[in-house]
Amino acid sequence: MTVSAYRVEETGLRSMDPRADLAEALWIDLYNPGKADADRMRELGFEIPRLKDMGQIEPSQRLTRKGEADMLTVMLTEPSGDGDDSFAPVTFLLSETRIVTVRFHGPNLWNGFSLARRFTPGDVAVALMALGVGHIADVLENWDRELDKTAQLVFKDEDMEDAGELRALIRATGRMGEALSDIRLNLLILRRTLVHLEQLRVENRVNFSRKQGLKNADRDVEALTVHADALNGRVSLAIDATMGLISLSQNDNARYYSIVATIFLPATLIASIFGMNFEDMPMLHWLAGFEVSLALMVGSSLAIFLFFVLRRWL
Repeated sequence: MTVSAYRVEETGLRSMDPRADLAEALWIDLYNPGKADADRMRELGFEIPRLKDMGQIEPSQRLTRKGEADMLTVMLTEPSGDGDDSFAPVTFLLSETRIVTVRFHGPNLWNGFSLARRFTPGDVAVALMALGVGHIADVLENWDRELDKTAQLVFKDEDMEDAGELRALIRATGRMGEALSDIRLNLLILRRTLVHLEQLRVENRVNFSRKQGLKNADRDVEALTVHADALNGRVSLAIDATMGLISLSQNDNARYYSIVATIFLPATLIASIFGMNFEDMPMLHWLAGFEVSLALMVGSSLAIFLFFVLRRWL
């Protein structure tokens, strides 16, 4: 359980002792809060949501008002660098004079946040969301680089023909597509939240010292949504191309089997004819029968083989 508190000074926010009276705090950040933290926030007029409530998907639960505070829940991530960029809910509780953030995951989520020039709850909320948008942009850049590597393998690596490697590539690309779909969904949630925050600003329910940050964050979310859609299109192309390579590989294998079967088909026919056990059969007791039948089988197979070579089917 971690509580961080910040009060307003001339240049912006400044950290304060979280054990002190939090009535002076403009921003209170709760990481994995417990019952004691919830009781302290209740004294300030904020009802701390439970983790399972923060995960609900209905807009009426993500964007609502409890008591004197507006509650906004978004899904944010902190880039891990290891491909596990899972999203977790973060709740913003806003009143006219204070903002409380609640999170149960992402201990380093606010790393890099600047305290300068943050004078109102609205300023802090927009800046935190903009930081979250920046994290999502970092994740998209990572997936963009991964897709570049995948495209290199699919479209330029002529040795990429092994069916096992291609299946592994499909699974990896499918994971990219799933991650990008998750990112796009959470960008839509962020966009909806920013629109709601703008409505709160218009209604004077949340104070802002400037509104340009809100417009910039909304513009960034829109741009990232378009970029995520483009990456989804690249994922679909990579999967389709990989499936095409697998089909070509399977067709090649089937072609080779068909050629081998065709080469030995005349020999099989000759062996079947001379293998029949009728009583009255021509050349049944011919002394040179074995040599002649063997020569016919080898000659017919060789003729078909040369025919395939001349047609460049082999």
